[in-house]
This record gives sequence, C-alpha cells and structure tokens, in this order.
Amino acid sequence: LVHDGAANRSLLWTGEMALVKRLHDAGYAVLSFDLRGHGEAPDAPGGAPTGRNVAPDVEAAIAWVHERLPGQPVFLHGFGLGGVAAIYAAAEGAGVAAVSVDSVWADLAESLRATIPDVTPVPSLAMAPSLYVAEHLYGIDFQGSRARAVVADVPVPLLVIVNAADRQVLPAHSEELARKARQGTL
Repeated sequence: LVHDGAANRSLLWTGEMALVKRLHDAGYAVLSFDLRGHGEAPDAPGGAPTGRNVAPDVEAAIAWVHERLPGQPVFLHGFGLGGVAAIYAAAEGAGVAAVSVDSVWADLAESLRATIPDVTPVPSLAMAPSLYVAEHLYGIDFQGSRARAVVADVPVPLLVIVNAADRQVLPAHSEELARKARQGTL
C-alpha cells in the first residue's frame, strides 16, 4: 500500500488501517512504507514528492517483497500521490501483477488549478502565478506528476477508484486514466 501525500506508512489520516486489517484477515501479507519526504523517510532529492520522483521508492519496496517472497504475485495499491507513484512504477515495469489507485490526478497542475479555488478561498486568477512560483521557486516538478503521460504503458490490469463527491481530485481525471489504461492494457 502506498500512502497519499502529507501522510505516511501508518495510513492513519484517511483510515486505511481498516483496509490493512481486512487484507491481513483475508490472508494477504501487507507492506506499507514511507515515501521519501514523508514519515520517517528523508526528503526527496529533486524537490517535493510529485509522483515520478518517488516511483523509485515504490520500485524498491516491490523489489524488497520479491526478494523475501519469491514467486508471490504483488498487487500494488496507491492513494493520491501514492497512486500516481504506483502508476509511474508500474509503467517502468516494477514487477507487479496488478495495480489499483484511489483518488489520483491525471495532471497535478491541471487538478490544482481546478480544485484549489473550489475548496479554498484562493481565487482562480491566483492559480497561474501560484503554480509558476511553486514550480520555479520551490522546485515542484509538475511534469513529473502527469500520470496521463504514462498510464497507457502500465503492462498489467489497472483499477482506478474515484469518489465522485471528492472535491480535491476531479472525477474526470480518474475517468481519463481508466480510459487510457484500457487502451494500453486491455
């Protein structure tokens, strides 16, 4: 399981520990780890975690599982940022049997432009300069958080989960990813 941004391997922010318990009770081994820049992991080189730059963390976790449980299929599930990182890792051939993602964006900058004014008092007009500052002053790699660019390269089945009432992730983004995944893998 790959946590969302601003969360960590405890998965406590959004209640995924209940999911961990259900999976464990059903006989599955579950690994949850901190992406770099989260929890106890050191900061990510190359700026804030955005997806592509933390995909190597996901790949390393998958390799760790394969080393300890050779021959066992690995199913990858990611929430938000973790879902985007899971898509990038799977597209790179990380060795998973299937992937599911929950509440992921197709393009982080595009998603932020639409959702921040909807859930905060920040006006739409402020988004272009805000994103510019985030990219050029704070080093946010928006190009490295475009799941739409790589989702068709995921070579295994991909389940995209969306909460239509979620005001922070546009349902249209999840629908686009599911459509592009079908074109690439099914």
